[in-house]
Amino acid sequence: MAQKSLRTSSGSLTSTHGSLLRQLRELAAFYTAVVGRYGPEEARRAAYDWIEEMETMDWPADWALPNWRHVTIAAADCLALRIIDRSPGR
Repeated sequence: MAQKSLRTSSGSLTSTHGSLLRQLRELAAFYTAVVGRYGPEEARRAAYDWIEEMETMDWPADWALPNWRHVTIAAADCLALRIIDRSPGR
């Protein structure tokens, strides 16, 4: 079934809705992976990092849908640095 796209002055609502769903799925998958490996407290910090990275993203001028995986990679980098800093011998 094809989804119709409602056009407004700010772009396609369907595309925006789809982008938001992909964003939430990406964040949920990241959070779930971190909570399974490092626990809920570290997952909360990692989710906060993810949201901060998302807020600093450069949005394309043509309003192309962003690649949320880039946000996840940046947040995972923050997580890794935090884990490494707390590792024994540091």
